[in-house]
Amino acid sequence: MKVLFALTSVFIMGTACRPQLLFPRVDINKLPQTHFEATVYRSGSRGFAILLDEPNDGVLLSVSRDRFRAKNMGSSTPQRYLKELNWGLTGYRLQDKEAGDIFGYLLTTPELEWIPRYNKNRGEISVWIEDPSELCGP
Repeated sequence: MKVLFALTSVFIMGTACRPQLLFPRVDINKLPQTHFEATVYRSGSRGFAILLDEPNDGVLLSVSRDRFRAKNMGSSTPQRYLKELNWGLTGYRLQDKEAGDIFGYLLTTPELEWIPRYNKNRGEISVWIEDPSELCGP
């Protein structure tokens, strides 16, 4: 059993990596006009966060499900999501602390602007890179 666990751990660690994130603010009107997969995370405080993830880029983004209920909005441009929601949002770029790679964007209502600060200690937002040779180094 211990051998199986050790092999499983090595396999998982060998196929993905988890970079440290920076959350610089961005103007939500200047987001790239590419297609994103959007997932809306609603909290009990009526606040919500939208995670914009570029599809099929080998990077998986997620928000802790312990605190939020998620709803997938499908793939479209940021302008469509912003028009549909039409609320004052703060935008953050999810960026690799070391390499500077941009993984996606997080948009939050004022009630959830604590997520980027809280994430430093608690890991509310996860980024997994499927092919570590491309983005995580050797």
